[in-house]
Amino acid sequence: MDDLEILIIGAGVWGSAAAARLARRGHDVLALDRWAPPHAHGSHSGRTRLARQSMHEGADYVPLSEQTFAMWGELEAEYGVEILRRDGALLIDRADGPLNGASRASLDLGGWDYEIWSPERTMAAYPALHVAEDEVAIWEPGARLLFVEPALAALQEDARRHGARFALGEAALSWSVDGDGVQVKTDKRTIRADRLLITAGVYGPDLIGLDLPLQVERQILVTWDAGPELTGAPLLYWIDPRLGPDSGAYGCPEPGGGFKFALHHEGVVGHPDSLDKEVREADLQAVRDVLARRIPGLTRAPLSATTCMYTNTPDVGWVFDRHPAGDQVVYATGDSGRSFRYAPAIGEGLADLVEGRPRPDLAFLGADRFGA
Repeated sequence: MDDLEILIIGAGVWGSAAAARLARRGHDVLALDRWAPPHAHGSHSGRTRLARQSMHEGADYVPLSEQTFAMWGELEAEYGVEILRRDGALLIDRADGPLNGASRASLDLGGWDYEIWSPERTMAAYPALHVAEDEVAIWEPGARLLFVEPALAALQEDARRHGARFALGEAALSWSVDGDGVQVKTDKRTIRADRLLITAGVYGPDLIGLDLPLQVERQILVTWDAGPELTGAPLLYWIDPRLGPDSGAYGCPEPGGGFKFALHHEGVVGHPDSLDKEVREADLQAVRDVLARRIPGLTRAPLSATTCMYTNTPDVGWVFDRHPAGDQVVYATGDSGRSFRYAPAIGEGLADLVEGRPRPDLAFLGADRFGA
C-alpha cells in the first residue's frame, strides 16, 4: 500500500490548481486522473474560455474574480506563456433583464470599467450582430480570452516544480475513511493518505456519494471560419429569450482564425459514460438556430465541433465542502460550466479547506444550502 500525505482525485483544472497551491506550501501531494488532462471527457475540453470580470451569479464571486486575474498574471510571468488575452466582451440582454442588472452590479462592486451600448451603437461597431430594440449591450473592455491548454499546463508545471506528482491514466474506484486518514482503491493499487480532495469533475457525483442535486449535462462547442463578419469581434455572451430563463449562448475567437459558438445549458442530461460523445446534425442545427437570430449572415459550414460536459447545481453555484464521512475529506463539484477562469483562486480556496483553515468567504458554497 502506498502511503502519502494528500491525495487528489481528479487532475483537471481544479485539481491541478489545488495541487499547485498545496505543493507550494510544502505538502506531499499526488493527483490522480483516469485520463491525461487536457482531454475531452469533462468540462475543460475545447481551446478557449471567456474570462469576464463581470458575473451575474452574485456578489460573492467578485473577490474570487479579482484574485484569479492576478494569479493568472503571476503564472504568465513565471512560466513565460500567454494565458489571457485582453479582447473585451459584449454581454447582450434586455435592458431590464437579469444578466444586464446583475452583471452591472458586479462590475460596479469590483470597480471595473464598462459602458452601456444601445442596439444602434453595438451594430455600428459590429455589423454582423443583431441586437433587438429592447436590448442593450454591456461593453466590458477588461474581459479576456483564456487559452485552456497553456493555462492547464502552467498549473501542472507549477505543481510539479514545487514537488507535486501526477498519476495520469489511473482511475480511482472507491475510497473509505481509514482511522485518521483515507484509503483509496484505484484500478492499479491501493493508496493510503492523510487527507483526500475530490475534484473529479463529471465523475464527482459518483465518487462523492452524497445525495446532492447534481446533473451532468452534455454541451456542444462549434467553431466556424470567422470570415469578414467576425474578424476582430470580441467575446460575446447573450441571453436568448427562446431558451430557458437561465440559458444563453456565447462565442469567442479561436486560435487560427475560427470563432467558437455554443449554447449555455439546455443540453441533454445523463451519466457521463452514457452521454453521446459524437456531434450530431441536430446538435449543429440547435446552434445554427440561435446564430440565425443573432448573427444572421453566418451561413458557412462549421470547421469543427466537439462535446464537453457540465456538472450542474440548481443554483449554478459550486459546492465546496467537507465530507460528512470525515473531516479529512474535502470535495468540490458543480462547476455549472463557469469555473475555468476562477481556477487559481479555487485552488487557493481548496488548499485552505484541505489544511483546515477557515474560509468564511466560501461558506456560501457549502452543501448545506441543499440540505445535504
